Amino acid sequence: MPLGRAMTDGLRTPILALLGGVMLMLLVGWANLMGLQLTRTLRRSRELSTRSALGSGRAALVRQVLTENVVVAALGGTLGACLAVGALPWIEAILEDRLGLWRPLPGGWTLVTVAGILTLLALAIYALVPLVRAGRPGLAMNVISGTRVRGRSRHMGRKSVLVGQLALVTVLLFSAALLARSYLRLTGLDTGFDPQGAMTLQVSLDDARFGESQQVQAFFDETLAVLAAQPGVSSAAAALSLPYERPLNMVTRHPGSEDNLLANVVYVTPGFFETMGIPLLRGRALERSDGPDTRTVMVANQAYVDRYLEGRNPLTSEMTVSGSFGNVPIVGVVGNVQQAAGWGGGSQPVSETPTLYLSAYQIPSGFFRGIHVWFAPSWIVRGRAGTIPSATEMRRALAQVAPDLPVARTISLAEVVDQAFTRQRLEAGLILVVTLFALLLAGIGIYGVIAQEVEERRGEMGVRMAMGASPGSAVLTTAGDGLGVAALGLALGLGLSILAGRFLESLVWGVPSWDAVSLLSVTVTLGAAAAAASFLPAARIGRLEPAKILRE
Repeated sequence: MPLGRAMTDGLRTPILALLGGVMLMLLVGWANLMGLQLTRTLRRSRELSTRSALGSGRAALVRQVLTENVVVAALGGTLGACLAVGALPWIEAILEDRLGLWRPLPGGWTLVTVAGILTLLALAIYALVPLVRAGRPGLAMNVISGTRVRGRSRHMGRKSVLVGQLALVTVLLFSAALLARSYLRLTGLDTGFDPQGAMTLQVSLDDARFGESQQVQAFFDETLAVLAAQPGVSSAAAALSLPYERPLNMVTRHPGSEDNLLANVVYVTPGFFETMGIPLLRGRALERSDGPDTRTVMVANQAYVDRYLEGRNPLTSEMTVSGSFGNVPIVGVVGNVQQAAGWGGGSQPVSETPTLYLSAYQIPSGFFRGIHVWFAPSWIVRGRAGTIPSATEMRRALAQVAPDLPVARTISLAEVVDQAFTRQRLEAGLILVVTLFALLLAGIGIYGVIAQEVEERRGEMGVRMAMGASPGSAVLTTAGDGLGVAALGLALGLGLSILAGRFLESLVWGVPSWDAVSLLSVTVTLGAAAAAASFLPAARIGRLEPAKILRE
Protein backbone atom coordinates (compact mmCIF):
# COMPACT_ATOMS: atom_id res chain seq x y z
CA MET A 1 0.00 0.00 0.00
CA PRO A 2 1.42 3.46 -0.84
CA LEU A 3 2.50 5.41 2.26
CA GLY A 4 0.16 8.30 1.50
CA ARG A 5 -2.84 6.01 1.32
CA ALA A 6 -1.78 4.13 4.46
CA MET A 7 -1.68 7.40 6.42
CA THR A 8 -5.11 8.53 5.18
CA ASP A 9 -6.94 5.24 4.66
CA GLY A 10 -9.29 5.70 7.61
CA LEU A 11 -10.38 9.14 6.42
CA ARG A 12 -10.60 8.43 2.70
CA THR A 13 -14.22 7.24 2.66
CA PRO A 14 -15.65 10.00 4.89
CA ILE A 15 -13.76 12.69 2.98
CA LEU A 16 -15.07 11.31 -0.34
CA ALA A 17 -18.59 11.25 1.11
CA LEU A 18 -18.29 14.89 2.20
CA LEU A 19 -16.84 15.84 -1.18
CA GLY A 20 -19.74 14.06 -2.86
CA GLY A 21 -22.20 16.03 -0.71
CA VAL A 22 -20.56 19.32 -1.68
CA MET A 23 -20.61 18.36 -5.37
CA LEU A 24 -24.33 17.52 -5.12
CA MET A 25 -24.97 20.92 -3.55
CA LEU A 26 -22.98 22.52 -6.38
CA LEU A 27 -25.12 20.70 -8.94
CA VAL A 28 -28.26 21.85 -7.12
CA GLY A 29 -26.95 25.42 -7.26
CA TRP A 30 -26.20 25.18 -10.97
CA ALA A 31 -29.62 23.67 -11.64
CA ASN A 32 -31.17 26.53 -9.68
CA LEU A 33 -29.29 29.08 -11.78
CA MET A 34 -30.41 27.36 -14.96
CA GLY A 35 -34.04 27.29 -13.81
CA LEU A 36 -33.97 30.96 -12.85
CA GLN A 37 -32.36 31.85 -16.17
CA LEU A 38 -35.04 29.92 -18.05
CA THR A 39 -37.70 31.89 -16.19
CA ARG A 40 -35.90 35.19 -16.73
CA THR A 41 -35.35 34.48 -20.43
CA LEU A 42 -39.05 33.71 -20.98
CA ARG A 43 -39.99 36.94 -19.23
CA ARG A 44 -37.59 38.85 -21.51
CA SER A 45 -38.89 37.31 -24.73
CA ARG A 46 -40.97 40.37 -25.59
CA GLU A 47 -38.05 42.70 -24.84
CA LEU A 48 -35.62 40.74 -27.02
CA SER A 49 -38.23 40.48 -29.79
CA THR A 50 -38.81 44.22 -29.70
CA ARG A 51 -35.06 44.94 -29.88
CA SER A 52 -34.79 42.59 -32.86
CA ALA A 53 -37.79 44.20 -34.59
CA LEU A 54 -36.21 47.65 -34.13
CA GLY A 55 -33.12 46.52 -36.02
CA SER A 56 -30.78 44.99 -33.45
CA GLY A 57 -28.77 42.17 -34.99
CA ARG A 58 -28.30 38.73 -33.42
CA ALA A 59 -24.63 39.44 -32.65
CA ALA A 60 -25.55 42.56 -30.71
CA LEU A 61 -28.20 40.69 -28.70
CA VAL A 62 -25.77 37.88 -27.92
CA ARG A 63 -23.13 40.42 -26.80
CA GLN A 64 -25.65 42.14 -24.53
CA VAL A 65 -26.82 38.90 -22.89
CA LEU A 66 -23.25 37.62 -22.54
CA THR A 67 -22.08 40.89 -20.95
CA GLU A 68 -24.91 40.80 -18.41
CA ASN A 69 -24.10 37.21 -17.40
CA VAL A 70 -20.33 37.79 -17.27
CA VAL A 71 -20.85 40.73 -14.89
CA VAL A 72 -23.06 38.59 -12.62
CA ALA A 73 -20.54 35.70 -12.74
CA ALA A 74 -17.61 38.02 -11.98
CA LEU A 75 -19.36 39.57 -8.97
CA GLY A 76 -20.53 36.21 -7.61
CA GLY A 77 -17.22 34.45 -8.25
CA THR A 78 -15.21 37.25 -6.60
CA LEU A 79 -17.46 37.24 -3.54
CA GLY A 80 -17.22 33.44 -3.30
CA ALA A 81 -13.43 33.45 -3.60
CA CYS A 82 -13.14 36.11 -0.87
CA LEU A 83 -15.39 34.08 1.42
CA ALA A 84 -13.35 30.93 0.74
CA VAL A 85 -10.01 32.63 1.51
CA GLY A 86 -11.47 34.26 4.64
CA ALA A 87 -12.89 30.95 5.89
CA LEU A 88 -9.64 29.02 5.33
CA PRO A 89 -8.18 29.53 8.88
CA TRP A 90 -11.52 28.51 10.43
CA ILE A 91 -11.72 25.40 8.25
CA GLU A 92 -8.11 24.47 9.07
CA ALA A 93 -8.84 24.78 12.80
CA ILE A 94 -11.86 22.47 12.51
CA LEU A 95 -9.95 19.86 10.49
CA GLU A 96 -6.98 20.00 12.87
CA ASP A 97 -9.26 19.49 15.88
CA ARG A 98 -11.57 16.87 14.35
CA LEU A 99 -9.44 14.98 11.82
CA GLY A 100 -5.88 15.54 13.06
CA LEU A 101 -4.80 17.73 10.12
CA TRP A 102 -1.00 18.06 10.42
CA ARG A 103 -0.10 20.25 7.45
CA PRO A 104 -1.65 23.46 6.09
CA LEU A 105 -4.30 23.40 3.41
CA PRO A 106 -3.54 24.83 -0.06
CA GLY A 107 -3.11 28.61 -0.02
CA GLY A 108 -5.39 31.40 -1.12
CA TRP A 109 -4.32 31.43 -4.77
CA THR A 110 -5.27 27.77 -5.12
CA LEU A 111 -8.74 28.55 -3.77
CA VAL A 112 -9.06 31.55 -6.08
CA THR A 113 -8.11 29.37 -9.06
CA VAL A 114 -10.65 26.70 -8.12
CA ALA A 115 -13.32 29.34 -7.56
CA GLY A 116 -12.53 30.82 -10.97
CA ILE A 117 -12.86 27.46 -12.72
CA LEU A 118 -16.17 26.70 -10.98
CA THR A 119 -17.46 30.18 -11.84
CA LEU A 120 -16.61 29.68 -15.51
CA LEU A 121 -18.43 26.33 -15.47
CA ALA A 122 -21.45 27.94 -13.85
CA LEU A 123 -21.37 30.74 -16.43
CA ALA A 124 -21.25 28.21 -19.27
CA ILE A 125 -24.27 26.39 -17.80
CA TYR A 126 -26.61 29.24 -16.94
CA ALA A 127 -25.67 31.60 -19.81
CA LEU A 128 -26.35 28.95 -22.43
CA VAL A 129 -30.13 29.33 -22.46
CA PRO A 130 -30.33 33.13 -22.93
CA LEU A 131 -27.51 33.05 -25.49
CA VAL A 132 -29.35 30.46 -27.57
CA ARG A 133 -32.55 32.46 -27.23
CA ALA A 134 -30.89 35.73 -28.20
CA GLY A 135 -29.22 34.16 -31.22
CA ARG A 136 -32.36 32.47 -32.54
CA PRO A 137 -33.44 33.70 -36.02
CA GLY A 138 -36.90 35.17 -36.52
CA LEU A 139 -37.07 36.63 -33.02
CA ALA A 140 -38.84 39.75 -34.32
CA MET A 141 -41.84 37.67 -35.45
CA ASN A 142 -42.84 37.27 -31.77
CA VAL A 143 -43.90 40.91 -31.79
CA ILE A 144 -46.20 40.31 -34.75
CA SER A 145 -47.67 37.04 -33.41
CA GLY A 146 -48.08 38.40 -29.88
CA THR A 147 -47.08 36.86 -26.56
CA ARG A 148 -50.32 36.65 -24.61
CA VAL A 149 -50.97 32.95 -25.25
CA ARG A 150 -48.72 30.67 -23.13
CA GLY A 151 -48.17 27.03 -24.01
CA ARG A 152 -47.41 24.39 -21.42
CA SER A 153 -44.37 23.31 -23.43
CA ARG A 154 -42.74 26.60 -22.43
CA HIS A 155 -42.46 25.31 -18.85
CA MET A 156 -41.22 21.80 -19.52
CA GLY A 157 -37.56 22.82 -19.50
CA ARG A 158 -37.83 24.59 -16.14
CA LYS A 159 -39.81 21.77 -14.57
CA SER A 160 -37.41 19.10 -15.83
CA VAL A 161 -34.48 20.97 -14.28
CA LEU A 162 -36.46 21.35 -11.05
CA VAL A 163 -37.23 17.61 -10.89
CA GLY A 164 -33.51 16.79 -11.14
CA GLN A 165 -32.71 19.46 -8.57
CA LEU A 166 -35.20 18.07 -6.06
CA ALA A 167 -33.90 14.52 -6.64
CA LEU A 168 -30.39 15.66 -5.69
CA VAL A 169 -31.70 17.48 -2.62
CA THR A 170 -33.54 14.31 -1.58
CA VAL A 171 -30.29 12.33 -1.72
CA LEU A 172 -28.55 14.99 0.39
CA LEU A 173 -31.38 15.08 2.91
CA PHE A 174 -31.35 11.30 3.25
CA SER A 175 -27.55 11.21 3.67
CA ALA A 176 -27.70 13.90 6.36
CA ALA A 177 -30.54 12.12 8.17
CA LEU A 178 -28.71 8.78 8.01
CA LEU A 179 -25.45 10.20 9.40
CA ALA A 180 -27.29 12.19 12.07
CA ARG A 181 -29.27 9.15 13.18
CA SER A 182 -26.08 7.09 13.34
CA TYR A 183 -24.34 9.77 15.42
CA LEU A 184 -27.29 10.04 17.83
CA ARG A 185 -27.33 6.24 18.11
CA LEU A 186 -23.64 6.24 19.08
CA THR A 187 -23.99 9.03 21.64
CA GLY A 188 -26.98 7.24 23.16
CA LEU A 189 -25.05 4.02 23.89
CA ASP A 190 -24.71 2.84 27.48
CA THR A 191 -21.12 3.74 28.38
CA GLY A 192 -20.89 1.04 31.05
CA PHE A 193 -19.24 3.48 33.50
CA ASP A 194 -19.84 6.91 35.01
CA PRO A 195 -18.10 9.55 32.88
CA GLN A 196 -19.24 12.50 34.99
CA GLY A 197 -17.04 14.00 37.71
CA ALA A 198 -13.76 12.33 36.72
CA MET A 199 -10.54 13.75 35.26
CA THR A 200 -7.77 11.76 33.57
CA LEU A 201 -4.07 12.43 33.18
CA GLN A 202 -1.81 10.59 30.73
CA VAL A 203 1.95 10.12 31.09
CA SER A 204 4.36 8.07 29.01
CA LEU A 205 6.42 5.52 30.96
CA ASP A 206 8.64 4.63 27.97
CA ASP A 207 11.59 5.73 30.07
CA ALA A 208 14.74 4.06 31.36
CA ARG A 209 13.68 4.89 34.92
CA PHE A 210 10.68 2.55 34.54
CA GLY A 211 12.35 -0.48 32.98
CA GLU A 212 11.62 -2.78 35.92
CA SER A 213 8.24 -3.72 37.30
CA GLN A 214 9.24 -2.64 40.84
CA GLN A 215 9.98 0.87 39.55
CA VAL A 216 6.65 1.15 37.73
CA GLN A 217 4.70 -0.19 40.69
CA ALA A 218 6.45 2.16 43.11
CA PHE A 219 5.61 5.06 40.79
CA PHE A 220 1.95 4.03 40.79
CA ASP A 221 1.95 3.88 44.62
CA GLU A 222 3.48 7.35 45.02
CA THR A 223 1.43 9.14 42.38
CA LEU A 224 -1.90 7.60 43.41
CA ALA A 225 -1.24 8.46 47.06
CA VAL A 226 -0.52 12.11 46.19
CA LEU A 227 -3.52 12.39 43.83
CA ALA A 228 -5.94 10.76 46.30
CA ALA A 229 -4.79 13.21 48.98
CA GLN A 230 -5.88 16.26 46.96
CA PRO A 231 -8.86 18.23 48.37
CA GLY A 232 -12.18 17.19 46.85
CA VAL A 233 -10.84 13.86 45.48
CA SER A 234 -12.73 10.72 46.47
CA SER A 235 -10.60 8.08 44.69
CA ALA A 236 -7.80 7.60 42.18
CA ALA A 237 -6.59 4.72 39.99
CA ALA A 238 -4.44 4.04 36.92
CA ALA A 239 -4.95 1.91 33.81
CA LEU A 240 -3.11 1.01 30.63
CA SER A 241 -5.99 2.37 28.47
CA LEU A 242 -9.37 4.02 28.90
CA PRO A 243 -12.81 3.05 27.58
CA TYR A 244 -13.75 4.49 24.17
CA GLU A 245 -10.05 4.41 23.20
CA ARG A 246 -7.89 1.89 21.34
CA PRO A 247 -6.96 -0.95 23.75
CA LEU A 248 -4.19 -3.58 23.75
CA ASN A 249 -5.23 -6.78 21.96
CA MET A 250 -3.80 -10.16 22.97
CA VAL A 251 -4.41 -13.84 22.30
CA THR A 252 -6.06 -15.91 25.04
CA ARG A 253 -6.70 -19.65 25.03
CA HIS A 254 -8.41 -22.30 27.08
CA PRO A 255 -5.73 -24.43 28.82
CA GLY A 256 -4.65 -27.19 26.44
CA SER A 257 -6.45 -25.63 23.45
CA GLU A 258 -4.85 -24.16 20.33
CA ASP A 259 -7.81 -21.94 19.48
CA ASN A 260 -6.87 -18.25 19.51
CA LEU A 261 -9.42 -16.14 21.38
CA LEU A 262 -8.70 -12.44 20.83
CA ALA A 263 -9.42 -10.08 23.70
CA ASN A 264 -8.58 -6.64 25.03
CA VAL A 265 -6.10 -6.76 27.91
CA VAL A 266 -5.85 -3.84 30.33
CA TYR A 267 -3.70 -3.62 33.44
CA VAL A 268 -5.29 -1.60 36.24
CA THR A 269 -4.51 -0.62 39.80
CA PRO A 270 -6.76 -1.57 42.75
CA GLY A 271 -9.79 0.70 42.99
CA PHE A 272 -10.03 1.13 39.22
CA PHE A 273 -13.58 -0.26 38.92
CA GLU A 274 -14.84 1.84 41.82
CA THR A 275 -13.20 5.01 40.45
CA MET A 276 -14.59 4.41 36.96
CA GLY A 277 -18.04 3.39 38.19
CA ILE A 278 -17.88 -0.02 36.45
CA PRO A 279 -20.21 -2.43 38.30
CA LEU A 280 -18.86 -5.66 39.79
CA LEU A 281 -21.27 -8.45 38.75
CA ARG A 282 -19.72 -11.57 40.32
CA GLY A 283 -16.75 -12.52 42.46
CA ARG A 284 -14.28 -9.88 43.61
CA ALA A 285 -12.29 -7.00 42.16
CA LEU A 286 -8.49 -6.82 41.97
CA GLU A 287 -6.90 -5.91 45.30
CA ARG A 288 -3.57 -4.54 46.50
CA SER A 289 -2.79 -7.95 47.96
CA ASP A 290 -2.66 -9.30 44.37
CA GLY A 291 1.04 -8.58 44.09
CA PRO A 292 4.21 -10.00 42.53
CA ASP A 293 4.51 -12.66 45.25
CA THR A 294 1.04 -14.10 44.72
CA ARG A 295 -0.50 -16.00 41.83
CA THR A 296 -1.57 -13.82 38.91
CA VAL A 297 -5.35 -13.35 38.74
CA MET A 298 -7.63 -11.39 36.48
CA VAL A 299 -11.14 -10.01 36.12
CA ALA A 300 -13.18 -10.59 32.94
CA ASN A 301 -15.99 -8.50 31.57
CA GLN A 302 -19.39 -9.98 30.76
CA ALA A 303 -18.70 -9.90 26.99
CA TYR A 304 -15.67 -12.18 27.49
CA VAL A 305 -17.74 -14.61 29.57
CA ASP A 306 -20.58 -14.67 27.04
CA ARG A 307 -18.36 -15.17 24.00
CA TYR A 308 -15.60 -17.47 25.19
CA LEU A 309 -16.68 -19.34 28.34
CA GLU A 310 -19.86 -20.73 26.75
CA GLY A 311 -21.93 -21.28 29.88
CA ARG A 312 -19.02 -22.28 32.14
CA ASN A 313 -18.70 -20.83 35.63
CA PRO A 314 -16.20 -17.98 35.13
CA LEU A 315 -15.09 -18.02 38.78
CA THR A 316 -13.76 -21.55 38.37
CA SER A 317 -12.23 -20.97 34.94
CA GLU A 318 -8.61 -20.34 33.95
CA MET A 319 -7.29 -18.87 30.72
CA THR A 320 -3.83 -18.61 29.14
CA VAL A 321 -3.00 -15.01 28.24
CA SER A 322 -0.47 -14.75 25.39
CA GLY A 323 3.08 -15.83 26.22
CA SER A 324 3.68 -13.49 29.15
CA PHE A 325 1.43 -15.31 31.63
CA GLY A 326 0.59 -18.90 32.43
CA ASN A 327 -2.85 -20.18 33.27
CA VAL A 328 -4.58 -17.25 34.97
CA PRO A 329 -7.75 -17.80 37.04
CA ILE A 330 -10.72 -15.44 36.75
CA VAL A 331 -11.72 -14.08 40.17
CA GLY A 332 -14.43 -11.64 39.15
CA VAL A 333 -16.76 -10.48 36.41
CA VAL A 334 -17.52 -6.79 35.71
CA GLY A 335 -19.87 -4.97 33.38
CA ASN A 336 -19.02 -4.10 29.79
CA VAL A 337 -17.76 -0.72 28.66
CA GLN A 338 -17.69 0.70 25.14
CA GLN A 339 -14.24 0.22 23.60
CA ALA A 340 -12.80 1.64 20.39
CA ALA A 341 -12.55 -0.88 17.55
CA GLY A 342 -9.20 -2.63 17.67
CA TRP A 343 -10.10 -6.05 16.32
CA GLY A 344 -13.16 -7.67 14.83
CA GLY A 345 -15.19 -4.50 15.17
CA GLY A 346 -15.74 -3.79 11.48
CA SER A 347 -16.64 -0.19 10.78
CA GLN A 348 -18.33 0.48 14.11
CA PRO A 349 -16.33 2.99 16.17
CA VAL A 350 -17.04 1.42 19.60
CA SER A 351 -18.45 -1.85 20.87
CA GLU A 352 -18.64 -4.07 23.95
CA THR A 353 -15.70 -6.35 23.20
CA PRO A 354 -14.29 -9.15 25.40
CA THR A 355 -11.85 -7.63 27.89
CA LEU A 356 -9.56 -8.99 30.63
CA TYR A 357 -8.24 -6.84 33.49
CA LEU A 358 -4.90 -7.69 35.15
CA SER A 359 -3.40 -6.16 38.25
CA ALA A 360 -0.63 -3.64 37.53
CA TYR A 361 1.23 -5.13 40.52
CA GLN A 362 1.46 -8.55 38.83
CA ILE A 363 2.85 -7.43 35.45
CA PRO A 364 6.42 -8.63 34.66
CA SER A 365 9.17 -6.18 33.68
CA GLY A 366 9.41 -7.37 30.07
CA PHE A 367 5.70 -6.80 29.52
CA PHE A 368 5.95 -3.25 30.91
CA ARG A 369 8.96 -2.41 28.71
CA GLY A 370 7.32 -3.74 25.55
CA ILE A 371 3.87 -2.31 26.00
CA HIS A 372 4.94 1.15 27.18
CA VAL A 373 6.57 1.70 23.80
CA TRP A 374 3.07 1.80 22.31
CA PHE A 375 0.77 2.79 25.17
CA ALA A 376 0.91 5.62 27.71
CA PRO A 377 -1.08 4.74 30.86
CA SER A 378 -3.72 7.07 32.30
CA TRP A 379 -4.49 8.13 35.84
CA ILE A 380 -8.18 8.59 36.72
CA VAL A 381 -9.21 10.87 39.59
CA ARG A 382 -12.85 11.15 40.70
CA GLY A 383 -14.12 14.16 42.62
CA ARG A 384 -16.56 14.18 45.48
CA ALA A 385 -20.25 15.00 44.88
CA GLY A 386 -19.83 14.93 41.09
CA THR A 387 -17.29 17.77 40.94
CA ILE A 388 -14.47 17.42 38.40
CA PRO A 389 -10.97 17.63 39.89
CA SER A 390 -8.76 20.41 38.60
CA ALA A 391 -6.38 19.40 35.79
CA THR A 392 -3.85 21.98 37.08
CA GLU A 393 -3.91 20.48 40.56
CA MET A 394 -3.41 17.00 39.10
CA ARG A 395 -0.35 18.21 37.18
CA ARG A 396 1.08 19.82 40.32
CA ALA A 397 0.47 16.66 42.32
CA LEU A 398 2.28 14.55 39.73
CA ALA A 399 5.16 17.03 39.65
CA GLN A 400 5.72 16.39 43.35
CA VAL A 401 6.70 12.81 42.50
CA ALA A 402 8.32 13.28 39.06
CA PRO A 403 8.95 16.99 38.31
CA ASP A 404 10.76 16.26 35.02
CA LEU A 405 8.15 13.81 33.61
CA PRO A 406 5.99 15.59 31.00
CA VAL A 407 2.23 15.14 31.06
CA ALA A 408 0.92 14.09 27.66
CA ARG A 409 -2.75 14.97 28.22
CA THR A 410 -5.32 15.97 30.82
CA ILE A 411 -8.93 15.39 29.82
CA SER A 412 -12.19 14.58 31.60
CA LEU A 413 -13.83 11.20 31.13
CA ALA A 414 -16.83 12.95 29.58
CA GLU A 415 -14.51 14.48 26.96
CA VAL A 416 -13.01 11.04 26.26
CA VAL A 417 -16.50 9.82 25.35
CA ASP A 418 -17.23 12.95 23.32
CA GLN A 419 -13.98 12.79 21.33
CA ALA A 420 -14.59 9.17 20.38
CA PHE A 421 -17.22 10.37 17.89
CA THR A 422 -15.43 13.45 16.56
CA ARG A 423 -15.35 12.15 13.00
CA GLN A 424 -19.00 11.08 13.01
CA ARG A 425 -20.05 14.47 14.42
CA LEU A 426 -18.03 16.29 11.74
CA GLU A 427 -19.51 14.18 8.95
CA ALA A 428 -23.09 14.68 10.13
CA GLY A 429 -22.58 18.39 10.79
CA LEU A 430 -20.99 19.24 7.44
CA ILE A 431 -23.47 17.20 5.42
CA LEU A 432 -26.30 18.86 7.36
CA VAL A 433 -24.97 22.35 6.55
CA VAL A 434 -24.56 21.42 2.88
CA THR A 435 -28.07 19.97 2.83
CA LEU A 436 -29.66 23.08 4.36
CA PHE A 437 -28.07 25.23 1.66
CA ALA A 438 -29.28 22.82 -1.04
CA LEU A 439 -32.80 22.75 0.46
CA LEU A 440 -32.86 26.55 0.46
CA LEU A 441 -31.81 26.60 -3.20
CA ALA A 442 -34.47 24.04 -4.10
CA GLY A 443 -37.12 26.08 -2.29
CA ILE A 444 -36.06 29.17 -4.24
CA GLY A 445 -36.28 27.15 -7.45
CA ILE A 446 -39.84 25.98 -6.76
CA TYR A 447 -40.88 29.46 -5.65
CA GLY A 448 -39.47 30.95 -8.86
CA VAL A 449 -41.33 28.52 -11.11
CA ILE A 450 -44.66 29.01 -9.33
CA ALA A 451 -44.20 32.80 -9.21
CA GLN A 452 -43.71 32.77 -12.97
CA GLU A 453 -46.81 30.58 -13.34
CA VAL A 454 -48.78 33.13 -11.31
CA GLU A 455 -47.54 35.95 -13.52
CA GLU A 456 -48.29 34.12 -16.77
CA ARG A 457 -51.67 32.69 -15.73
CA ARG A 458 -52.93 35.85 -14.08
CA GLY A 459 -55.33 36.64 -16.92
CA GLU A 460 -56.53 33.05 -17.19
CA MET A 461 -57.26 32.77 -13.46
CA GLY A 462 -59.02 36.14 -13.48
CA VAL A 463 -61.34 34.93 -16.23
CA ARG A 464 -61.93 31.64 -14.37
CA MET A 465 -62.91 33.46 -11.18
CA ALA A 466 -65.11 35.88 -13.16
CA MET A 467 -66.93 32.81 -14.50
CA GLY A 468 -67.52 31.41 -11.00
CA ALA A 469 -64.34 29.61 -9.94
CA SER A 470 -63.51 30.11 -6.26
CA PRO A 471 -60.20 31.76 -5.25
CA GLY A 472 -59.25 28.59 -3.37
CA SER A 473 -59.59 26.39 -6.42
CA ALA A 474 -57.55 28.87 -8.45
CA VAL A 475 -54.78 28.78 -5.85
CA LEU A 476 -54.81 24.96 -5.79
CA THR A 477 -54.67 24.79 -9.59
CA THR A 478 -51.61 27.05 -9.70
CA ALA A 479 -49.82 25.48 -6.72
CA GLY A 480 -50.53 21.97 -8.02
CA ASP A 481 -47.82 22.33 -10.65
CA GLY A 482 -45.19 22.88 -7.97
CA LEU A 483 -46.46 19.98 -5.88
CA GLY A 484 -46.48 17.70 -8.92
CA VAL A 485 -42.88 18.60 -9.76
CA ALA A 486 -41.90 18.05 -6.11
CA ALA A 487 -43.57 14.62 -6.08
CA LEU A 488 -41.66 13.51 -9.20
CA GLY A 489 -38.36 14.81 -7.83
CA LEU A 490 -38.99 13.18 -4.45
CA ALA A 491 -39.85 9.81 -6.00
CA LEU A 492 -36.71 9.85 -8.14
CA GLY A 493 -34.60 11.05 -5.21
CA LEU A 494 -35.83 8.33 -2.84
CA GLY A 495 -34.73 5.68 -5.34
CA LEU A 496 -31.30 7.31 -5.64
CA SER A 497 -31.12 7.65 -1.83
CA ILE A 498 -31.32 3.89 -1.33
CA LEU A 499 -28.35 3.53 -3.70
CA ALA A 500 -26.47 6.29 -1.85
CA GLY A 501 -27.14 4.49 1.43
CA ARG A 502 -25.09 1.53 0.24
CA PHE A 503 -22.10 3.84 -0.30
CA LEU A 504 -22.57 5.24 3.22
CA GLU A 505 -22.75 1.80 4.89
CA SER A 506 -19.17 2.05 6.20
CA LEU A 507 -19.96 5.45 7.79
CA VAL A 508 -23.09 4.51 9.73
CA TRP A 509 -23.58 2.14 12.64
CA GLY A 510 -26.71 0.90 14.33
CA VAL A 511 -28.88 2.22 11.49
CA PRO A 512 -29.67 0.29 8.25
CA SER A 513 -28.61 1.93 4.98
CA TRP A 514 -32.29 1.98 3.90
CA ASP A 515 -33.43 3.43 7.25
CA ALA A 516 -37.21 3.93 7.10
CA VAL A 517 -37.17 6.75 9.67
CA SER A 518 -34.68 8.71 7.57
CA LEU A 519 -36.72 8.12 4.40
CA LEU A 520 -39.90 9.26 6.16
CA SER A 521 -38.24 12.37 7.61
CA VAL A 522 -36.90 13.27 4.16
CA THR A 523 -40.36 12.88 2.62
CA VAL A 524 -42.00 15.05 5.28
CA THR A 525 -39.29 17.74 5.20
CA LEU A 526 -39.11 18.06 1.43
CA GLY A 527 -42.89 17.84 1.10
CA ALA A 528 -43.36 20.66 3.62
CA ALA A 529 -40.70 22.81 1.92
CA ALA A 530 -42.26 22.19 -1.52
CA ALA A 531 -45.75 23.02 -0.23
CA ALA A 532 -44.54 26.27 1.33
CA ALA A 533 -42.60 27.27 -1.81
CA SER A 534 -45.66 26.46 -3.97
CA PHE A 535 -48.48 28.03 -1.95
CA LEU A 536 -46.71 31.26 -0.96
CA PRO A 537 -46.58 32.67 -4.51
CA ALA A 538 -49.82 30.93 -5.54
CA ALA A 539 -51.69 32.67 -2.72
CA ARG A 540 -51.49 35.91 -4.72
CA ILE A 541 -54.01 34.39 -7.14
CA GLY A 542 -56.65 34.44 -4.41
CA ARG A 543 -56.28 38.21 -4.03
CA LEU A 544 -56.93 38.97 -7.71
CA GLU A 545 -59.86 41.24 -8.68
CA PRO A 546 -61.60 39.57 -11.68
CA ALA A 547 -63.18 42.83 -12.89
CA LYS A 548 -59.82 44.59 -12.98
CA ILE A 549 -58.20 41.71 -14.87
CA LEU A 550 -61.04 41.67 -17.44
CA ARG A 551 -60.58 45.40 -18.02
CA GLU A 552 -56.85 44.80 -18.58
